[in-house]
Amino acid sequence: EGFFGPSTPSLLKFNPGEWTASHGVDFVQNHNLSTIDFGVFHLYPDNWFEGDACDSECRETFTRDYIHAHLNTGLRKPILLEEVGKKGEDRDAFLLNVYEMMHRNHIEGGYGAGTVVWQLSPSNFSDVDSFSIYLPEHQSTGNVIKSFGVKVATRMASAVSTGKRIVGWAWDIVRSRWRRFMGNRFWNKHVFQAPPPVTAQSEPAGAVSANRPPLERNATNDSSLSEPAIETELLMP
Repeated sequence: EGFFGPSTPSLLKFNPGEWTASHGVDFVQNHNLSTIDFGVFHLYPDNWFEGDACDSECRETFTRDYIHAHLNTGLRKPILLEEVGKKGEDRDAFLLNVYEMMHRNHIEGGYGAGTVVWQLSPSNFSDVDSFSIYLPEHQSTGNVIKSFGVKVATRMASAVSTGKRIVGWAWDIVRSRWRRFMGNRFWNKHVFQAPPPVTAQSEPAGAVSANRPPLERNATNDSSLSEPAIETELLMP
């Protein structure tokens, strides 16, 4: 049920009664494990307070304090109100307040992670605990549940849309800075500048390449090797 236990003595006052100590439940200690990703608790004030021990105003105060205490234990994990049930004609107002508290905590950056009502029942299911909600017979209660379902769905759609815009802005910034970086004069001058084309430089007639021995004429002084041919030969790599 999510009752507080010995690990958090300052929170024991938020339990519905001293009888909770016999249930072996310690909300914080039970959830304070690295292998548990989120916490859960239940809320049934009609079952926890018998008779006139706690009137409607008392139960409303208890509900507010009980939810607030579970969302501020220091667990630093999402907290789900896994079951909440209410009997009687004031069920709609009660559920509306509970949904509003959990939802407001979530949108304000708290650890509230959702609310699950107990319980939606098919028409052929017997109401064994007086908490069953039948549709369309209990249409007003269904409207309360639907209204917050729409709020959550709208918020999720808005978050996705905002996320896409943020990604788009980030990409524009990165692209702009990248272009500015690539346009830096140092990069243009020393990195991206194309090397000058290699052109053949003419050498003076009769010059000898530094990397090859001078051309020796045939000892017979072959006149078939003319001067232009000699220059061409000297210019060959």
